[in-house]
Amino acid sequence: VCTSAPGSGAPAAVGASGISVPAAAAATTWTMGWPITVTGGAQAWTIGSNNTLKINAPWGGSEGVTLTSDGTLELNATSTHSGALELQSGTVKVTATDGLGTSARTVNFHDDIAKLSFAGDITISSPLNGTWAKADSMANGIKVLAGANVVFDGKLTYYSQGGVDLAAGSTATFRRGLQVLSSGMEGFLQFTGNGTAIITNTAMYIGQRRTSVNGSPLAP
Repeated sequence: VCTSAPGSGAPAAVGASGISVPAAAAATTWTMGWPITVTGGAQAWTIGSNNTLKINAPWGGSEGVTLTSDGTLELNATSTHSGALELQSGTVKVTATDGLGTSARTVNFHDDIAKLSFAGDITISSPLNGTWAKADSMANGIKVLAGANVVFDGKLTYYSQGGVDLAAGSTATFRRGLQVLSSGMEGFLQFTGNGTAIITNTAMYIGQRRTSVNGSPLAP
């Protein structure tokens, strides 16, 4: 539900019904080119298969958003959104500094069925928390795309296992460290790809101390 027209100077208000894009028969791209504000209560955003929704202007608000999707959400502008944000499924591509929000609230994502990728020279302030929707699934984890230089200024936490894929020529800097909380299970963190990971200020914490790089164990 949009309550202002593009070019009016006022942000569009996305109400409690959220955003819904039906599945498409062929690849389709939708573009939101003016600011939006999430309002009217917690809401769900659904992007059907074969669709990409690009948000190219700032978006904000304090209401919760849950993404359940088979398509792609591309965040190309800084967000001031401070409400709960949960990425349950689908693909989320972030190309702008703080595209996920500027607040200290944690962004939750189901790392077994939601794909979270980053591109460009950007900083991500929000902590990221990867959890499983299905206990027997392997994690997709975080992907840093080719040539990107991404600074994670919030801690990256996985529940019991997770991955960071670093494409060729990419660099990921973790300023608040990484941790895997094993909670009685065997903790596991895997780095894949040919990029570079830099961990500053805070060391990694890996429950059970199982870490690997491209499938090869990394000694503690």
